[in-house]
Amino acid sequence: MISDNSVVEVEGKSSSFLSSLIEKSFKPKGIYVHIPFCQIKCPYCDFLSGIPPEDELVKRYFFALKKEFLMYSEFLDFSECSTLYFGGGTPGLFPSYLSEFTEFLRKFTDFEEISVEVNPSSRLLPSDFSFATRISFGIQTFNEKHLMFLGRNHSFYDSISCLENFSPHFSVNADFIFGIPEQSPSEHLGDLKIALNSGVRHISAYLLTPYENTPLGVKVKRGLVKLPEDVQPFFEVQSYLEEVGMIRYEISNFAFEGNFCKHNLLYWNRDDFLGIGVSSWSKLGNVRFANTRNLKLYLSQIEREIFPVVEIHHISKKEELYEMIFLGLRKVSQGVDIFNLNIDTEEFLKLLFERGLMQFLDFCDGKIKIKKKFLSIADFIIREIFDVLDLTFQSSEIHEHKNPSHL
Repeated sequence: MISDNSVVEVEGKSSSFLSSLIEKSFKPKGIYVHIPFCQIKCPYCDFLSGIPPEDELVKRYFFALKKEFLMYSEFLDFSECSTLYFGGGTPGLFPSYLSEFTEFLRKFTDFEEISVEVNPSSRLLPSDFSFATRISFGIQTFNEKHLMFLGRNHSFYDSISCLENFSPHFSVNADFIFGIPEQSPSEHLGDLKIALNSGVRHISAYLLTPYENTPLGVKVKRGLVKLPEDVQPFFEVQSYLEEVGMIRYEISNFAFEGNFCKHNLLYWNRDDFLGIGVSSWSKLGNVRFANTRNLKLYLSQIEREIFPVVEIHHISKKEELYEMIFLGLRKVSQGVDIFNLNIDTEEFLKLLFERGLMQFLDFCDGKIKIKKKFLSIADFIIREIFDVLDLTFQSSEIHEHKNPSHL
């Protein structure tokens, strides 16, 4: 970790960080752009968001985004970049800025998919987002009581109106949250059915998580809010989506054929991508790096042509295997090909059996997958597999010590 006072200079390009990027000629396959502005801050959100969208600040920020991208364009090759994702925050507040920025980026590459995260509002028009191919609406729930608990500033009718108006023109995703206090599985199922009836082609369903530094997290820790202990029934009703033809291509994501989110697949497939904007993350090769979460610092550094990178992490071989397992198991229909892990597969499988983990897994054609009835405890299963991976590494190290290759 580098402190917020440390930076990577552009001029001179003398840092090892920049030298590595320049020498290897990386070709990111996607670009993520973080927009931190919101009309309100949701009490469960742990992203950098909720910054009031003051006109001059927004204008200054979008100018900085262009400048940051140009700084990277000096040594990154964007010829294979096919996805663009505007996340936040609430990017949908600024369609004209997003459109202009997209046209700016098109000078460097063509995009197959352009996604925008949008909050439902009766003021939105599909024509405002003609530059995009995919719209992701933060519906969360159609239930007014649960919307109030989540601190959302839209109504049931806002959501229905947006989905019905936008679905004929875009590949539309509806984001949902489940496991809300006092929410029943049948209410969650009702949310999913309403979305399908409104024409959506993609649904994301995320378990409400009380992140430590959020108002919700504080209330849960103090016992003021109680979350459901058993979330298995919520996962069970989600099977309805598969019954009507959707594919569960990631634990939390369902889509009809041809509507998978190509940008998110970059993350799950461990492909290279560039993140720009305050708090954004990037992955190039075996390096992950992040920008500062301090908006004032971000703007001042960019204006001085200095990268606002505050964290650089080199992915070790062991961490790479962790990622391959974690992300592979989240892709529930594909799983993890254990013969691509470059470990002692016989020892690995033996330990999985000894730890009783195979009861949670399907093993076929060299791939392990989490059985669908155990997806609600996927995090537990993956942590246990990590422990097995550690033991496999230890066994390999002992074997190498007893049979040194140089003898």
